[in-house]
Amino acid sequence: MVKNLRLSNELEGALTRFLRIIKGRPELRRELGYEGKKHYNAFVSYINSLLPFVEKIEALVPEGKRLDKPNPEYPWKSQAGVVIAPIDHKFEDIWSDVTSMNKIRTLMSNLLRISRS
Repeated sequence: MVKNLRLSNELEGALTRFLRIIKGRPELRRELGYEGKKHYNAFVSYINSLLPFVEKIEALVPEGKRLDKPNPEYPWKSQAGVVIAPIDHKFEDIWSDVTSMNKIRTLMSNLLRISRS
């Protein structure tokens, strides 16, 4: 279990870093339909609009051996000492943001399409 937590901590922030990197990749901007300097600001705004949502997801990564906050991997104890399994938690701040989920899904689908071409 500790080994998996260590891997999770290494991956923490990976999607945020990835999104920040692709802002500076003109070939990806072009492939995603944001060609030329005039579309640069629109692309950067699009990516920046995803960052708060991605940061919410990344904040769910368990921290070391501390399992005292909601996370999608392991059960945790509430402040009242009740053990809560991820399956029983609603993660409302994530699931309620349908717009951001759709934007991320679209971006990832398009990046996958680009990688295959």
